[in-house]
Amino acid sequence: MGRQSNEGETAISSLESYFGALPDPRAGNATHRLGDLIVMMIAASLCGASNATEFSLFAQERKQALSRLIEYEVAPSHDTFSRLLRLLDPEAFGRAFAAFAAGFARACEEVVSLDGKALRRAYEKGLAASPPLTVSAFAAETRLCLAAVSPGAGENEVEAALRVVELIDLTGRMVTADALHCHTRMAKAITERGGDYLLALKGNRRHWVAHAKQQLTEITPRCRGAD
Repeated sequence: MGRQSNEGETAISSLESYFGALPDPRAGNATHRLGDLIVMMIAASLCGASNATEFSLFAQERKQALSRLIEYEVAPSHDTFSRLLRLLDPEAFGRAFAAFAAGFARACEEVVSLDGKALRRAYEKGLAASPPLTVSAFAAETRLCLAAVSPGAGENEVEAALRVVELIDLTGRMVTADALHCHTRMAKAITERGGDYLLALKGNRRHWVAHAKQQLTEITPRCRGAD
């Protein structure tokens, strides 16, 4: 699928699972990678583009945003997109895109899981103890990456996770996260975007644990079908 930034690695891997096996019908000296072109077309289509000219314009005007997922020096021309669309096996692409669309639709309804990953082998020289970090929001069942953020200067995983939450429509959805994200700022960020949360709580936060146990003992579970 082509090279990508650390932040976009998980997003690309999700797309690759759907489009990675698509045969490339172009000549061996093609300038742009097939996977990169597909990412551009999908992103452009989600933003309303519908033809080769608009795909090319999108790749040119939104290069900074796309650089979070893929790397390219010059935006492909409309001829490049037009030629690819003429040469692609429509049935093979149709099957791949149908699988992607179905996965995307399911992902928009699933539980959202927040997860931070350190890229252990991608550190800069002399900074092995501080490898780059990416916090991703995954659809729990399809494992489709919905959003990903790398901490900026002076930020940590907690701050990055809060920024990830801001990128997703959480209306009616459940968000899960480990104990690092069990704090009032995260709970507030999720509920303000219409979601619910299930945050892991460690035993070393004795006051919170005691309060949670008290709340649970005072709640009577409601069975399905009960009045």
